Amino acid sequence: DSKTEFTGFDVDLLTDIAKRAGGKVDFKVTGFDGIIPALNAKDCDIIASAMTITDDRKGQVLFSDPYYDSKQSLVVRKADADKFKSLADLKDKVIGVQSETTGQAYAEKHLPEGATLKALPGSSDLFTALKAKDIDAVLQDGPVNVWGVQQNPEFVYQEEFETDEQYVFAVRKDDTETVDWINAGLKAARADGTYQKLYDKWLKVTK
Repeated sequence: DSKTEFTGFDVDLLTDIAKRAGGKVDFKVTGFDGIIPALNAKDCDIIASAMTITDDRKGQVLFSDPYYDSKQSLVVRKADADKFKSLADLKDKVIGVQSETTGQAYAEKHLPEGATLKALPGSSDLFTALKAKDIDAVLQDGPVNVWGVQQNPEFVYQEEFETDEQYVFAVRKDDTETVDWINAGLKAARADGTYQKLYDKWLKVTK
């Protein structure tokens, strides 16, 4: 098997932060719904997966300083762009969300009349389902959908929803040492322009 190359804003930012602390990080894929148990079972040491702050998670892990203010967003197939301009247009349609995420919670709360939700484990599953027409739209975190549109020219980024969410890295409750070097590196990356460069590379929305 060829080695999987992990890319993205979280990956590049944490790699830079670790380098500043004189180390390096290895990445592994873990289903989002099992990511906190994996951390606490010491299968990994840091969660770098567009995790937002919730009271429930606060009780289970230790958060870094926030590294991104996120919004929820909607992506549809380009062919449906005129038909599905907003969430309200998706009456009686199937909306894909990532299991156990704030995107799922937002979609449940704002579900259009007659629409159904299909929860899938990961964002790549959602984009595959959208391509295959198993779902009519993807509702999830803005940066993840920006990436999906960059990778798939047949998708279009349609709408954003303000949710006052912030992304954080997470470590085990007692691992203050790791959270300290993450916070120091994040501060330094913001100060010297590295953060902005990575932001422009990964998170600029082009419609």
